[in-house]
Amino acid sequence: SDGSHSSGRSGYDATGGGGGGGVARKSGRIERCYESGTRIAACAACEVDVLTELDTMDFMLDYQYQKPFMLINASRNTETHRLWTPDFLHQEAGGVKILASDPYSNAQTGANRRAQPQTTLSEYLDTMASADAAHMSDDEREYLFDRYHFFDNAPSLKAAFTTPTFVDYDSEFILALGSKGTGIPLHFHTDSWLEVVAGSKQWWVYPPGTPVPFCSSLSQSTWAANHAHEDEVATFIQNPGDVVYVPEGWYHATLNLDPYTLAVGQQAKGSQDGGYMDTYSNIMRRIAQADRMRKGSKEFKKLIKEANSYVEYYREHWPLDPAMANAVGKLQLVSSNFDAAVEAFDYALELNPELLDSLVSKSMALYFNPDGDVSAANLWAAQVSWAAGIAATPVHPLPCAPSPVPSRR
Repeated sequence: SDGSHSSGRSGYDATGGGGGGGVARKSGRIERCYESGTRIAACAACEVDVLTELDTMDFMLDYQYQKPFMLINASRNTETHRLWTPDFLHQEAGGVKILASDPYSNAQTGANRRAQPQTTLSEYLDTMASADAAHMSDDEREYLFDRYHFFDNAPSLKAAFTTPTFVDYDSEFILALGSKGTGIPLHFHTDSWLEVVAGSKQWWVYPPGTPVPFCSSLSQSTWAANHAHEDEVATFIQNPGDVVYVPEGWYHATLNLDPYTLAVGQQAKGSQDGGYMDTYSNIMRRIAQADRMRKGSKEFKKLIKEANSYVEYYREHWPLDPAMANAVGKLQLVSSNFDAAVEAFDYALELNPELLDSLVSKSMALYFNPDGDVSAANLWAAQVSWAAGIAATPVHPLPCAPSPVPSRR
């Protein structure tokens, strides 16, 4: 799928294909299924290329920034896979502080250097193995996703892990550790790879420009049950020794399938010039900067003009997906184009009714519109408060993207 999506709504005709082509070594539909970490007879379709070898040149020509793949049985960390048991981690790094929280929050804070670790690895492992954990719902299970803290304080473990043959981002290593039923909700970021060390992990991957059901505050297992078989998604299962590559801007979610699922990976520090992430980030950065400026000032107008030019560039290369429709709404909101903002947020919610950020931002657009219907604004605000209250139990949802708040200047 090229991720294209057409709509009859004027002003939001999402035409054009995805970015990048490339020649796949093993393209086409791959039929595979897994059970308890062992590959068995084919029963689940997946359109992500499955490779047994890949060098740097082929990676750069055929895959980087273009499409995901899974490299199987090619790990250079066989000894690490054998050693990194819970007992070993207790002994070698049990006192290291780590970031563990509900999966939704951790998807945000795990990549934040300023987030403060609240527990030790040993405490987290003890909780995973406790009798109480066996009776927890998936909503109650914490997930460890730590990009900055763990390996900085466990240098011997970092030194023991070898990156894949095809890439080394020269960036921080990520430690991902969780029990069965935990995972990371649908999100996107810069180029990344992840290798499973123990257990198994299911993936859902959507191309940029797909109307994806992302930013849900449901537990990951509940989300998976609702969205596992959508036409636009490629889904597959990763086992120990398999390495998954996800290009920047591709939406993806994971679900851990075993009681002890451990993975290590990296995310690229920067994005591709002119790529999805670069374009999206430039729009959101200018929206946030403009919101701090005096409306009508020279600096404000310059930032709004630049943001609009990036939106036009985006629409020449990708269809509007929920994240970008939401960004367009924010741009209109900061520009005090309230009716256009509501239309953009409505389109984002048409693509993804679970997008809380658009629900809240539409409420703001209705409220700040001096020519708007006050009763309609109050009714929508009440509906959003109800929806947010439901969504906040038991997981506390966070906005998916920077959310500049218009001030009454």
